[in-house]
Amino acid sequence: MSARPPVTVSLPVAAGGEAECEPQPVKTLRGGYTVNMCVEHLRDGETIVEEVEDYELDSEQSAILYFFDRGNAEVLIKVLDGCGVNGYRWVFVAPVTTLAFNLSIEPPGGGQAWTHENRLNQTAAAKSDITAFACSQ
Repeated sequence: MSARPPVTVSLPVAAGGEAECEPQPVKTLRGGYTVNMCVEHLRDGETIVEEVEDYELDSEQSAILYFFDRGNAEVLIKVLDGCGVNGYRWVFVAPVTTLAFNLSIEPPGGGQAWTHENRLNQTAAAKSDITAFACSQ
């Protein structure tokens, strides 16, 4: 008997397969940058929003996140201080999932959030931005 995967993702979550969930705070990194994320998938035809958890690395500038099981890392996120190089804080995100998600990183004190998203059934792309946040923020 073959093992059944824990999630069925053969149909789009919504029109276009985009996640419609609102990202929730997961981790605050050095300097007060808040990582927010939500994940959606289908299970037995019903849209499920998964809670995103942080591994609690001993790091102030990076996080590893998981959705279903602590033994299965899903996303690496880094916010690095590049102020001395180009006057910006840099963001790097490396997701390894085909689930729909919305991710945002909010700067301390408000301001424009940096975002990344994925559609259901697409292999999520890594995304980086070496001008994500001006050091004056």
